[in-house]
Amino acid sequence: MNFHLTKVSFKPAAAHNAAAEEKTGRRWMMYDFENDRFSDEDERRTYKIIRWWLLDCYYTYCRSHLHARKLGKGGGWAPDEHEIGYAYEQCEDSFRLPIEQVMFEVLALVLSGGRGSEEYPRAKIATILAKHDLGEMLATLQGEELREFTHDLKLLGLM
Repeated sequence: MNFHLTKVSFKPAAAHNAAAEEKTGRRWMMYDFENDRFSDEDERRTYKIIRWWLLDCYYTYCRSHLHARKLGKGGGWAPDEHEIGYAYEQCEDSFRLPIEQVMFEVLALVLSGGRGSEEYPRAKIATILAKHDLGEMLATLQGEELREFTHDLKLLGLM
């Protein structure tokens, strides 16, 4: 799955991060459109890029619901319908490295916000971790990416 960034004009993430960090004492990993870059095809996808892809699909799905409602063609939510389900389906087979796959499943769990079943992504994580050591995978991460990812692993009781 390829994502292309077209003309974008956002405030630098650093301005937002400084305010959030001052308020909470915690630095949030955001995509900085002025300084960050998208990974090449053969490079490992970072945690924030995977999150950005999921959130982009999440946004697209919600936007399509609003558009359908505006046109009078539905737009209502079905019982147990979740925007993360659409985003998950769009990105599910996009990651080749075990660390990317675990990151993807962790993000799917976080973005589900505790709504719906967690059985499928947790089973996928368990399968990956049965073959690949989490400690070794974490050793490939650094700084902000490592802090953010381990925070989410702990939040989900996976670490």
